Amino acid sequence: MALGVTLVAGVLASRRADAGGCVTDAHGRDIESCGITLVDWEGHIANPLIPFYVTPPADGAYPIRLMVRGDNSRLYFNTFSEGDDPLFFRNASDATGDGPWKFRVFDTYEPIKLWLSIFPDRDGEDETHTLTLVFTDAADKKTETCVDVRVIDQDRDRPPTFQVRTDFSYDRSGIFDNPKARTVVEQAAADWAYFIDDMDLDVVGPGQEATRIWNYPLAWEGRRPKSFRASNKTGYRGFLIYAFGLETKEIRARGGAINQRVQHSRGQALPLRRSGAIMFHPQGAFVDTGWFINNEDTDWWRSDNGWHAPHDLYSVALHEVGHALAFDFYHPGFEDAQRTGLRSGALEAYGASSLTCDEDCHFAGVVDWASGMGAFGNRYEGCIPTRRWLITKTDLLLLEAVGYRLRPTSGLQQLECERAYPPFAVVGEPCT
Repeated sequence: MALGVTLVAGVLASRRADAGGCVTDAHGRDIESCGITLVDWEGHIANPLIPFYVTPPADGAYPIRLMVRGDNSRLYFNTFSEGDDPLFFRNASDATGDGPWKFRVFDTYEPIKLWLSIFPDRDGEDETHTLTLVFTDAADKKTETCVDVRVIDQDRDRPPTFQVRTDFSYDRSGIFDNPKARTVVEQAAADWAYFIDDMDLDVVGPGQEATRIWNYPLAWEGRRPKSFRASNKTGYRGFLIYAFGLETKEIRARGGAINQRVQHSRGQALPLRRSGAIMFHPQGAFVDTGWFINNEDTDWWRSDNGWHAPHDLYSVALHEVGHALAFDFYHPGFEDAQRTGLRSGALEAYGASSLTCDEDCHFAGVVDWASGMGAFGNRYEGCIPTRRWLITKTDLLLLEAVGYRLRPTSGLQQLECERAYPPFAVVGEPCT
């Protein structure tokens, strides 16, 4: 993958007022005539944060306040980063339907570092947006600077090479009577599946797989519900997930791969289960505020999955599918993830020689390096707005460490420089 298509400032027009602030890229280059280039990686994955620097107007009276706004709802800034003032009113930011905003204060002429990214979409179309920077000095003098933002979309129209099937037949709660709820869960499963390559898995014949399903209605035995074994009605190749609602005493969602058999490829056993189950309380997750049932990319900012508002069903479904698919101690490839951690050459190259999970199979304290989003089970941390959860590059490398083969998507490829050789020329002849 060419370096010019990834984490660098691109070539777009930037418009700057006279005597306005200066905006530079990570290499110190003035982007007055360049703008900022973002990349929307292939697949539905958290995109990389791109840094840039802002210097206030040279003739301003300090302190100088800066308000940065974007004109698209999918754009977002980092929240906090190293060296930021911890006082909220001096370093505030948010994501909104009108676009993001960020507030900073200059006490000196020293530049400040900001980070910008974009929530992924699915259309494969490049985009152009605008950042507006408004400086207001101590004398209430305002200066405005506009910078263009280009988004290179690397999504491709290609079919999946791995299938995650969803079965809603055991739902008795009514939550999946809503076709939109089924669509959201199916989309979350498909988003994981997109990144998994063809593993030449053996077919699971009808009735050959027994999956633990938590009972409805439910009587708790400690933290574990009563359950029964469901048998697959049809044959399949890939992974089978039973999705259903369950009114438990504790308002929560749950996911896992609680079954006895493992995947096989050409008769050889793999360290992966071949089915799992995910459940959702009809009233919400942890609190009875209900569900935000929507998977439109432009609405990613609406729920922060907190205690005061409906949880985003896509976020929770993505998380529980992750548990069923890989991040559960019942998977042989994951059973030592708490004791010894997960290791791989790809993880080490990405900056993590070993990653260890907690007792809930969550990677507490781990933040994805490229996107700034918390890794699996750590979504409330990181340095970006805590809105809809996404798969991160770290999650995919963990998936590979468990035993899956990853598809060669753009976010996983090594960076390389394009080699543009001049055409062959002969003295005295036209050069074409």
